[in-house]
Amino acid sequence: MSDSLTSYKSLDDWFRIVTECRQSGLTDDQWCQINGINKNTFYSAIKRLRQKAYEVPSPMRC
Repeated sequence: MSDSLTSYKSLDDWFRIVTECRQSGLTDDQWCQINGINKNTFYSAIKRLRQKAYEVPSPMRC
């Protein structure tokens, strides 16, 4: 996907990205790879979202 997903994002932006991933039917790893997002960045964003009390959707199971 575009470079916009890897540039600085607000928590609301990351919440939208994580929700899109988790509703895609793919695993986090698959979705991040397809969309060019570093997994460490993705999981760091999830950690920040949870610290701010966002309700992060559960990941897909294989």
